[in-house]
Amino acid sequence: MEIKDYPSLYIAAEKASRKAQNYYTRLTMIDLIFISTAALSAIYNIDGKYGKTVIYCISGLSLAIGIFITLIIKWRGYENTWYKSRALAESIKTLTWRFITCAEGFESCKPYKEVIATFKDKILQLQSKFEDLSLTALTNSSTGFVTYKMSTLRKENINDRKNHYLINRISEQENWYKNKAVINQICYDRWFFIMIASKLLSLISIALLLTNPTMNWKLVGFFTTVSAAVLSWIQLKQYQTLIRAYSTAANELEAIRSLSESIETDDDFSKFVLDAENAISKEHTLWLVQRRR
Repeated sequence: MEIKDYPSLYIAAEKASRKAQNYYTRLTMIDLIFISTAALSAIYNIDGKYGKTVIYCISGLSLAIGIFITLIIKWRGYENTWYKSRALAESIKTLTWRFITCAEGFESCKPYKEVIATFKDKILQLQSKFEDLSLTALTNSSTGFVTYKMSTLRKENINDRKNHYLINRISEQENWYKNKAVINQICYDRWFFIMIASKLLSLISIALLLTNPTMNWKLVGFFTTVSAAVLSWIQLKQYQTLIRAYSTAANELEAIRSLSESIETDDDFSKFVLDAENAISKEHTLWLVQRRR
């Protein structure tokens, strides 16, 4: 389903999560760049008072900007907004698919008005848990909770609902996990190579200083700072943790999808949906726990 087919609170939470993530990662990257710039400005031992003053000013200004950016990140709470918004969005997404598939709590045998009321109550409960996010997405109209697409899919027969769930939830999520695992592996390998290269260049710089102690180029500090900055970036992005989480979730979904052939009744389908959503929530829960550390 497209994002517009989900409840308005999901749309608001998803947008808030992406916005906070972009701010947090970009500001952190800029912070690390300014720290590296401060180290870069000190690589050459310039003669003369004026030249030294300029270099010291550049170094000090870079560090000052880095501190200012760090304070902004802390004050604005971008990381906290990021993972809380995603937690809310993922919870609503799971709830939405349970509603569409007539899973436990939203059975097709119940009156439609009762099911809608239950769905609204659960959405409002989720909103109250994350009230500090100040997401005012819900409206007085029913479309703020249950969209036309959700209502239409729910009314289909069990085979159509099952096929739609397998394609638009299981397969789509499984492919997303696999792609993310590959992307994170590529990014991790690249940044790890840069970190190792920086450390090797630091060693080479030390060797050069040992053979020529009077050399004006002092590259050790710069390459060491770059190595530390890259390590901080790797830890921030948590590539290895995400690779494991995404790979595990993809494998679990693949195994669960293979059980869809045995679905014959609404009860079978309800249990199938709950198992699948639990597998998806494991990845999300692991991600959230790692972010809280």
